[in-house]
Amino acid sequence: MHEIFLANCFVTAQDNSGNPAAVVINFTGDDSDRLAFAKKLGEPVTVFISDLSAKEPELKFFYPNFQTTLCIHGTLAAAKFLFSKTNKNALTCLTHEGEKLNLIKSEQGYLQLKVSQKKFAELNVKKETVCKMLNLSNSNSLLNDLPFCISSVGSQKLLIPLDSLKSLSELKPNYEYIKTWSEENKINGIYVYTKEPSSTSNFYARGFNPKSGQNEDAATGVAAGALSLALKRNIKIEQGNFMGKPCVIVVEYISADNLLVGGKVSEIQRCDQERI
Repeated sequence: MHEIFLANCFVTAQDNSGNPAAVVINFTGDDSDRLAFAKKLGEPVTVFISDLSAKEPELKFFYPNFQTTLCIHGTLAAAKFLFSKTNKNALTCLTHEGEKLNLIKSEQGYLQLKVSQKKFAELNVKKETVCKMLNLSNSNSLLNDLPFCISSVGSQKLLIPLDSLKSLSELKPNYEYIKTWSEENKINGIYVYTKEPSSTSNFYARGFNPKSGQNEDAATGVAAGALSLALKRNIKIEQGNFMGKPCVIVVEYISADNLLVGGKVSEIQRCDQERI
């Protein structure tokens, strides 16, 4: 009989913080069954762990609308469950494509995933397209001194820099257009961000990926990794504030082939089976 567990990832000291993820073990069925289960469960991501006795358990990630190759907050939720079964500070899992996922429990209390740069589409995105995505009357609030590009640590994201937190907070995205554009260009959503005025490493961001089944993400680990990669430095990102789900993502940039994306994860809780 399958079991369901829930955890909030990238939590802060505030109430209602973190991005929820479901962890499912002992599930019987194929990937179409997993997708239907994830859709019914309705969490931002559901991660299925196969064969807990394996040296490197396989993780499969499902948004409500489709399977994805990697979800960092789903990985961290799975890590929370797996670390609860051992006294180790490092574990290795596999994606369904056989890619190794190196999980670390840091001295600072973070759970971290080691990731690296992935190949991404060569795509010239016009500012007019971005204005249509974000319902901006003009491109004046788009910055030129921060990365405006596609970047990937496992899921391609379009990074869009804005001039201020006020501009970020006032966004009213055109979700239908973002979904259509993302599907046509094989991009997994957009990540709109701005720099904290007094810091070079602290950022605020909002992630929009309506094709996943959730218009806005409370925290987007793969996008945070992609941004650190584009900036080539350590960063700390606050996300989810405008959804009432504050999150903090911390990325350690070591090289293009070695980033640690992580944050704090809540205690994992068993979910009532009657929910499904």
